[in-house]
Amino acid sequence: MILETLARLAASGFERDLIEGTLHQVEFQGKEIKRDAYPYGIILMGRVFHTWIYDGDPLAGLNFPRLIEILRCKWAENPTLFQDMLKVWFLDNPHRLLSVMEPDSAYNDERDAAFISKWPESRPGCRRKRLSISAMTRNPENVSVRSGSPGGLGNTAQTESPGHPENRETIPLREISSIAFRHDP
Repeated sequence: MILETLARLAASGFERDLIEGTLHQVEFQGKEIKRDAYPYGIILMGRVFHTWIYDGDPLAGLNFPRLIEILRCKWAENPTLFQDMLKVWFLDNPHRLLSVMEPDSAYNDERDAAFISKWPESRPGCRRKRLSISAMTRNPENVSVRSGSPGGLGNTAQTESPGHPENRETIPLREISSIAFRHDP
């Protein structure tokens, strides 16, 4: 499917406005001074290394508008430049990797078992009944919601959403008296 899409794009080409908009966006990103996790000097050093380690001009990455202008000139000379690149780099390139991912049907049950095994058997004010957590997320219509007052810490009044009454006991419920309040001046 991916190769078919790339072949279709290589044959039909790209919209001029789409390429121009992408070049414009890349040009702005190259000129932008971002305050990332690294100081700006380190970011500039990274731009230098990108070309330098491959025997390119180390200063090319610092003059980003010139690179975009060169690309625009090459595109003006050869309107199929991007289709040609697509053919050379993707379609005619035999180096590919096929990665297959298969879902693990036991993953949710193993995750639930690990969670339940870590859950302490006795917690003040909490009730527990074994119900698969993944079963609750897969079938949310079968779960009832229990909540306290609108502030979240009120009494144990119940608000029920559509669901089966036997699932009410599966939701942990704490009494306000079981919560230790601490006031630090």
